[in-house]
Amino acid sequence: MTLPLRIRFPLGLAIGFLALGLLLLVWGLVNDRIPNAVLGAMFLVLGGLQYTGVAIIVGAKEVQVKSALRTTARRVPIEGLADLKIDGLKLLRASDGLRITSISGVAARSSDVEELRAAITEAGGTA
Repeated sequence: MTLPLRIRFPLGLAIGFLALGLLLLVWGLVNDRIPNAVLGAMFLVLGGLQYTGVAIIVGAKEVQVKSALRTTARRVPIEGLADLKIDGLKLLRASDGLRITSISGVAARSSDVEELRAAITEAGGTA
């Protein structure tokens, strides 16, 4: 596994935001409802950012939790992949049990979480 590992936002949620945004935008423009059109445009932007963005970046020395707007919401220092632990739907720092973030199906893409789980196991941690 090459670091950093990038865990993307879930695909279904991003597509849902894109579909809802397109629906609201078209509905607002056709029926001359400007608030609906503005809300639709906002959902389109949010869906596009989630579709192309990264939710969690796991590096050699830290884990970064990102927001949909691409800002870093949280940084947690780690000592390597072996210092991480997956407990159910939570990503934890194994050394002290600190909860880093959720890795549920609504927070992270399942295929990327499985890659992280394999990388943690390969590094000697518990996934």
